Amino acid sequence: MSSMTILINTNKANLYHFGLNGVEKQEIAYAGKKHPIETFATNHPIHQTDEEKFYHQVCAVLEKTSANEWLILGAGQGVDHFLNHLEKHHPVLKKNIVGQFKIPHLTENQLLATARGYFRKIHTFQTLLTF
Repeated sequence: MSSMTILINTNKANLYHFGLNGVEKQEIAYAGKKHPIETFATNHPIHQTDEEKFYHQVCAVLEKTSANEWLILGAGQGVDHFLNHLEKHHPVLKKNIVGQFKIPHLTENQLLATARGYFRKIHTFQTLLTF
């Protein structure tokens, strides 16, 4: 069983794959053309269609991953938007999610410690169910 933590917002995702050799990090940033209002340096949220394109990019990577249990984390609305996107466009991928919640902005070490603790808890619980 392989675990992955996905830290996501509306235009950037960090994927942390927990393996035998440690943690591998992969960064995904929105690669498409941004909505015109953002190119004029206006503080305006990313356009909905841009957000959907970004989530499709993330899902394309997730379809190829060997990790079969995912913890989805984020500080803002990105978690909810991403989960809604999965439900609507990629329902098969949603079965890999073992947990999701919003977290405050954490350092990378704090994030990894939180994820390890979460996976440790669910693995302990799964072990108890096999008795």
